[in-house]
Amino acid sequence: MIFFLVMPTLLGGLGNIFIPVLIGSSEVSYPRINNMSILIIPYAYSLLILSTLIEYGIGIGWTLYPPLSTTSLGLSSISISLIIYGLLLAGISSTLTIINILGTIFNIK
Repeated sequence: MIFFLVMPTLLGGLGNIFIPVLIGSSEVSYPRINNMSILIIPYAYSLLILSTLIEYGIGIGWTLYPPLSTTSLGLSSISISLIIYGLLLAGISSTLTIINILGTIFNIK
């Protein structure tokens, strides 16, 4: 929940809008990295939704709690793998956003 909703919204959405305004710039330093980080998010969300549609769904809660994910209650390992790959893509997107924000602060300020 934090990595799929809060981080992309606060960093990707609000950070890319308010950081250039706060430092007096008209644009971020690396707009292509900004574009790449925004374009990765729909793929992460599609993997998250796809993981809930396969067989019995993920069934491990929104925390990805390990005892729930390692039980053999008929959970599909493919759906757990898909949600972990979606989390990886969301992490890559957040990392690119942080690189963009730090580059904007250090290069323009």
